[in-house]
Parts: sequence; C-alpha cells; structure tokens
Amino acid sequence: MTLQKNKLLNWFLVFALCLTALDCFSHSRSESYSKINVLTNDNFYQVNLSANISNTILNNFLRLNVFNSADDVRNYASSSFKLGDNCEQDNNFKFTSNQSAGYTKIQSSFTCQSLPDFISINLFLDLGPSHAHISKIYIDNVLKDEHIFNSANEAWQPDFTSPNQIIQNSFSSFFKLGFEHILEGLDHLAFLLGLVLLFRGKELLLVITGFTIGHSITLALGTLNFITVNISIVEMLIGFSIFIVGLDYLQQHHKHLVSSKTFNISLFCLAGLLIIFNFNLLFLFGLILFIYTYFLLQLSSGKRLIMQLITIFFGLIHGLGFASNLSENPIVQDQMFSMILGFNLGIEVGQILIALLAVSLLTFLKSFLSATRFQILNRSLSMYLIGIGLFWFVSRSF
Repeated sequence: MTLQKNKLLNWFLVFALCLTALDCFSHSRSESYSKINVLTNDNFYQVNLSANISNTILNNFLRLNVFNSADDVRNYASSSFKLGDNCEQDNNFKFTSNQSAGYTKIQSSFTCQSLPDFISINLFLDLGPSHAHISKIYIDNVLKDEHIFNSANEAWQPDFTSPNQIIQNSFSSFFKLGFEHILEGLDHLAFLLGLVLLFRGKELLLVITGFTIGHSITLALGTLNFITVNISIVEMLIGFSIFIVGLDYLQQHHKHLVSSKTFNISLFCLAGLLIIFNFNLLFLFGLILFIYTYFLLQLSSGKRLIMQLITIFFGLIHGLGFASNLSENPIVQDQMFSMILGFNLGIEVGQILIALLAVSLLTFLKSFLSATRFQILNRSLSMYLIGIGLFWFVSRSF
C-alpha cells in the first residue's frame, strides 16, 4: 500500500511540476533591441532606426488582445519611437516578420533639423512591466552611446561626444544578459539538473565542461552568422535533450527500461501522434534511432565516456539557442568579441552557481532523508525531466 502511495505521489509531483513548462521558452526573455544611426548632412540629420523583437515575445503580447488587426500592431510600433521636437518621422515604416529566424524587424527613419534632443522608445514597455529595450546610437556609423529602457515614456539624452566607455559597458551589460539568461532559462536549468543527477565530483565538472565547450562553439558561430538554423527546431531539440538526461537516470535503476514493452509502445504511440500532425518522418526516425543507439552504446561500453560526448553534442544544440538571443539583437555588430565573451562568461558563471547550488541542496537532503526517500526524490526529479522535456519537445514541434 505504501509503495502504491509513493508511486501516486511521484506522478502527482511530475504532473504539478510539468505545469511550470506551460508556454515557456528559455530564449524568450522579454527584451527588444534597436540600433539608431544618425547620418549628418549639410542642412539636416537623417536618423535610421532598426529594431528587432523575438516572435515568441511578440506573440505573447498579441495574446493580450489589445490589438484588433495587423494594422493596429503596425501603428502601435510606428508611434513607439520619438526623437524630440526637431525630428519628423518619414513615411517609410517597415514591419516584417522572419518566421525561420524567429524574429520581427522594425525599420523607420526620421529627418531632424538638429541632433535629437532626446530619444524615447516605448515599444511594448507599456504592455509588459518586465519588458526591457536595449538601444545603441551611432553618428555616421560610429558608436556613441547605449541605453536600456525599462519603463514607458522614459527619455534618454544620448552622449554624442565620447564612446570611450562603450566597450566596457557592452561587456558588462552582456555579461549581465548572459547571467540572467541562464537563470531565467528553465529548460537550460532542467538540463543542468539532469547532469547533477547523473554525475558527481570530477565527472560532473567534466560534463559541464563538455557542455560549455559545445555551446561556446555554436554560440560564437551562430552569433557571427557562420551557421544559421531554424530556432523552432533548436527549441524542440533542447526539450529532447532534457528528455534524454531524465531517461538516462531512470535507465540506471531500471536496466531494461528501453527494451520494455511499455516504453516501446509509449514511444511509438508518440511517434504516431507526431506523424498524424505532419511531423517530419525522417527527422523523427533519426531521433528514435538516436535514443536506441545511445542506450545500446551505454550498456555495451563505458557509459560515462558516452554521456560526456553526448553532453558536448547537446551543448552544441543549446549554444544555438543562446546564439538566437544575440543574433536577433541588431546592436551586437560592433565590439562583437567583447559582447560574445561577456554573454558567454555570464552564462558560465550562472550555470556553475546553479550546479553548485543543486549539488549542495541534494547533498543536504541526502543527509537529512533516509536512503529510500532520497532515492524516491531523485527518481521523481528524473521523471519530472522526462515529462517536462517531452512536453517541450512535443509542444515546440507544433
């Protein structure tokens, strides 16, 4: 009877925790970005503005039902930029969405009789209290100043004279951005939790290092546009990686889990559901083949080495997700190395702190709980990872 209660408690915990996954994308921090370039002419100034926002974030705002049509959205975006009384907005506003890249681009220009007295950007700041807008200003393509808008109707008076502190400011702001990104990225935290469950001590350090190597490579290549991918596929594969690490832990305690009838029937039922909804058949076959190949190699060879290599592979995938946060940001083209380094170091510091916290908490609970209850806790966490990873994988597939 007690065993049955424990099982029911496990499934209830998994269900309750999976609710935290609803409508969650780790790379959808509520931010938008803009680049403002002031071009000097003999009698006036031409101000070109280019802004980006993630489609995921934009869709979240559209769900608020404050817009009745696409024209309402365009008019709202067009009126969100003000450059003082000496500037007039030209009639060339553009609002275009790139579905494969996962972001929407806003372009506009202004004609000014003098340098802007102030800059006010209210893009979605009045709709989302936690939304932030990061902007940089240039004069004749030379970087002059940067600012983060945190509230509606905030007026910024740029420094048009000296860019001496810009590089340092960029490094600091992107270090903070990377640190906050990993802390608020629930799926990255879930993957780290899976590594903490699977490894301890030096082995944990090795797999986190492997994860770091993997995502550092694709973070740099993706941000520099050497490689481009569909961000929806990346988000889906991140969910798949969480499913794998959760399943790996459960497989350790149920050696024949992958070969069991229940597992196989469940996996093929899921595959059938995805096929019905027009999921790519070849891609799905590759994922299923990956699952079986991974666990066969794990059983027949050194499991730890296989997992360390797989962690590097998953790091490559997560790195593309990190890169999407920077690639949708039009202000990273200057001081690129400083920004990538700051963002990546912010991620590393954040994930090391999270891993240390998780290890410390599990070590404390291990000394506090009985061996049976501690095992139940770990299995419940692995089941949570399986459930939430599968949920992200399926929901992002559609």
